[in-house]
Amino acid sequence: MVKEDLKFINSKGNMEHNLTHLLSSELKSCSAYIDRIFETLLNVDRTQIEKELNRLGAQLKWDIGNLIEDEIFQDHFATKDTHPNTLKDLREYLQGTFTLIESLLILKMNKESILDISVKLINLVYEYAYDYHTICFENFDLDIQYPRVNLLSYEEIIFDEYTDEESGDSITEIINKFHLEKENIQNILKNQNVQISSLDKQRKKKYEDLLRSAHQKIFEKDPTAALELFQKANELISTAEALTLVGWAHSILGELEKAKSMCLKAIQKNPDYGPPYNDLGSYLLTEGNINESFKWFALAKKAKDYQNREYPFINSGRAFMAKREYQKALNEFEKALEIAPFHEELETTITKLKNSLAKSKKISPNTPDQPTI
Repeated sequence: MVKEDLKFINSKGNMEHNLTHLLSSELKSCSAYIDRIFETLLNVDRTQIEKELNRLGAQLKWDIGNLIEDEIFQDHFATKDTHPNTLKDLREYLQGTFTLIESLLILKMNKESILDISVKLINLVYEYAYDYHTICFENFDLDIQYPRVNLLSYEEIIFDEYTDEESGDSITEIINKFHLEKENIQNILKNQNVQISSLDKQRKKKYEDLLRSAHQKIFEKDPTAALELFQKANELISTAEALTLVGWAHSILGELEKAKSMCLKAIQKNPDYGPPYNDLGSYLLTEGNINESFKWFALAKKAKDYQNREYPFINSGRAFMAKREYQKALNEFEKALEIAPFHEELETTITKLKNSLAKSKKISPNTPDQPTI
C-alpha cells in the first residue's frame, strides 16, 4: 500500500487525499513491475523473439494511445503512433504515461474520472505484463519479482506441468496475472471507520519474526527448517537481506551452487547491500576459487550498506593465507581490526601471525614467510 500511515477517512478532503495516495501507490507498483520485466529482457539475447516483442510492443503502445486519447484528450492529442517499438523506447513511453497520470492525480482531477483512468491503465499494463513475463519464463527461465498484492487480485495461470525425473514429483509451474478491481478502492474509501494502514507494518513485523525464528533454527543446528523460514520471509517481503540468508542456509546444507545463485539475486535486488558480495566470495573461496573470491570481497568492501564491514577484510585475509601470502593476510586482518576493535578472536589471530612471521624471518630471512598458526 502506501509507505506512510493514512489517517482515518473522516471527510471529503481526506477521501480525496487517500484516493491520491492509493492510486499513486498502485501506479508505482504496476510501473515498477513492467519496468523489471523490460530490464530483464534488455539484458538477454532477444534475437529469436525480436519479432514477437515488436508485435507485442506495437499493440501495447496502440492500446495505451487509445486509452489516453479517449479518456483524457478526446482525439485532440496524437498518441497512437506505434514507432519506434524497441524495448528501450517502449519502456520510456510507459514511464511517460505513468508520469502523466500521476501528474493528473497531483492536479486533483475529477475523482471519479481519475479513478477510472488509473484503474484502466493499470489493468491494461498488467494484461501485457503477463504476456511479457510468460516470454521471459518460456525463453529464458527467468524469475521476475511480482508486484505486491495489496489491493490487487490475481489469477494463477498454469504455464507447464511435468514430472520431475529424479524425484518423480509432479511439478506445476504457474505465472500470476494481476488485476485491480475498481470496487476495492471504492469500498475502502466509503468505509470511514477503517484505518487504511498497518498492512505494511504487520508484514514487516511478520518478516522480522520469520528471520528471528530462522536464526534460532540455525543456532539449533537445523538448517533445513531455517531455510524454509528464510524462504517464507522472502516470499512475504523480497529483500536482498532475505535472499542472502536463503543462500546462507543453502551453504550450510552444502548446496553452494544454490547459495551463489541467491547471492547474485540479492545483488540484483540491491547493489548497495554488502553481505551477498562477501558471502559469494566466501563460497568461491570454499570451492578453491581464490583469485575469483578477491573480486567479490573488494566489492563488499565498497558497498554502501554494510553493517559488519570487517567481514570482507577478514575473508580477504583468509584468501591470502590460502595463497601463503602471509604479510598481505596480516594487512587485511589489521584493517578488519581497525573496523571492529573489540574482535578478540581477530586480535588473537593477528598476534599469532605476527609472532610466526617474526620467527620465520629470524630462521631464514631469504625464504618465503611460512608461519604456523
